[in-house]
Amino acid sequence: MDDESLWRDSAACRGTDPELFFPLTESGRSLVQIHQAKQVCRECPVQRACLTWALQHAMSEGIWGGCTEAERRAIVADLNGRRAFPGRASSAQSGAGGQRP
Repeated sequence: MDDESLWRDSAACRGTDPELFFPLTESGRSLVQIHQAKQVCRECPVQRACLTWALQHAMSEGIWGGCTEAERRAIVADLNGRRAFPGRASSAQSGAGGQRP
């Protein structure tokens, strides 16, 4: 048994319908589904391991470690030193040492 299967064995989502964690979109009616999936993740003892695995394997779909695809992209962008969230200027972009008015 490898480390990957060890954390999965302890996951709160184990035994939950996997469809819950794969909404069709990240808007509209899917927001309820996303909220429900994140509730499961919030109580998961291996949430961080799950998110780490998803980031390491560039999972492009689904809720992993309590994060949507867009949230994981933002994490990766932040780790890579790029602008992580629209509307939040980095210090190089703002021209004012990163301070917002």
